Amino acid sequence: MQQSGVAILYITHRLDEVFAIADRVCVLRDGRVSLDTATADVDQTQVVTAMVGHAIAAHGERYSFEGSTANPLLAVENLTSDTFTDVDLTVAPGEIVGLYGKIGSGVPELAGALFGAGDYQTGTVRLERREVKFSHPDEAIRQGVGFLPADRASEGLLRPRSVAENLAAPSWSRLASGGMISRSTEARAFANWHKVLKVRSREDGSEAITTLSGGNQQKVLLGRWLEAGSKLLLLVEPTRGVDVGARQEIYGVLRELARQGHGILIASSDYEDITEAATRAMVMVRGRVVAHLPQDEITTERLTEAAGGGVHA
Repeated sequence: MQQSGVAILYITHRLDEVFAIADRVCVLRDGRVSLDTATADVDQTQVVTAMVGHAIAAHGERYSFEGSTANPLLAVENLTSDTFTDVDLTVAPGEIVGLYGKIGSGVPELAGALFGAGDYQTGTVRLERREVKFSHPDEAIRQGVGFLPADRASEGLLRPRSVAENLAAPSWSRLASGGMISRSTEARAFANWHKVLKVRSREDGSEAITTLSGGNQQKVLLGRWLEAGSKLLLLVEPTRGVDVGARQEIYGVLRELARQGHGILIASSDYEDITEAATRAMVMVRGRVVAHLPQDEITTERLTEAAGGGVHA
C-alpha cells in the first residue's frame, strides 16, 4: 500500500510494530505532541520516555522459577467444557504460568471456570491437593483464589465507589465490626498496599475509583486480592488498557509476589504479558493446549508460531 502511494496513519501501543513498519513516530501525551521524528533517529527507550514523560526504571530483575518441592497450589487434569478440551496444568508456589491464546482459544473461559465464573463438564481441579469445584466465585475467594477479569470496567470495578472501598470489598466480612464497615477501616486496608503497588491516588483512597487511570485501577484490583490473603492469583489480560509505565510496574509487582510464594496464572492474548512475566508458558488454540514452553523459549516468535498452529505439544 505504501509503495502504491497510500498514506497510512498507524495507531498502536505495540512499539515493535512501530519500529517494524513506520517511517516516522509521533507520540501524544496529555493531548500534546511530545515526540515527532523519524523512526530511524530514536530507539524504543526514547519513545517510551516520550510516552510517559520520564525514563522508566527497571521494576525488579527478571524472575526465574527454580522449581519447588511443595505441593502445587493448583493442579488441573483433563478439564473439558464447551470451549476447552482435556486441559492439564499446574501452578506451584512461586511460579508464574503464562496461558497464551487469541480470540476463540478458550484461554479466558478456562480462567473463569477455575474461579467459579464458568462451568466445565469433566475433569478435576485441586487446590493444594484438595479437589474442588466452585459453583460461584465467592467459594473460590473463600479458598484463597483471587481473580482479575478481562474487562475491569464492567466486571471488576465497583463504580462509582471509592478507591479504598474497591480494594477492601472482598475483605468486608473480615474487616467489619458488628456487621458494619467504616471508611477508616477501609482506608487502613488501602494504606497497606498504596505504596507497595505504587498506586497514584490519595493516601486514604477516598476519591472515586473512576478518577484513576487504567493502570492505577488495575493495581487497586490486584491489591484487593493481596488484602484478602489470596495465594493463587488468576489474572486475565492483566495489562489491557494500561500504559507502558504502569505495565512495567505491574510486571514488577507480579515478580515480587512470586518471590513471596504466590502462585500466578496469567491468561492473556497479549504476548508481552507472557514474555515479560511468565516463568513457563502454555499456548492454547481452539480450546486445546498445543505447546509448552520453558522460560528460555518464551519469545514473541515462538508464541506467535504456536498460536498459529506451528508447534504442537
